[in-house]
Amino acid sequence: MTHDIDDLLQLAQQVAAVGAEVHRQGLGRPLATRAKSSETDLVSDIDLETERVMVARLQRDRSPRAVPTESEKPRLGRGG
Repeated sequence: MTHDIDDLLQLAQQVAAVGAEVHRQGLGRPLATRAKSSETDLVSDIDLETERVMVARLQRDRSPRAVPTESEKPRLGRGG
């Protein structure tokens, strides 16, 4: 069980690093935003790109199921 937890922790750290890199690359860039559920609930293009690369990494390395996201509909993984 500890091995599984260690693997998940390592994956979480890698996914967080991938997301942080997207944000670092976006520093100083003008932000394009759009409303999600209301005109006061905004999401930026960098947020969406970060979410996309993080979900892709999770699906590639681990998840056989849909990955729930804040900004968009859940994305289906491979299999079940």
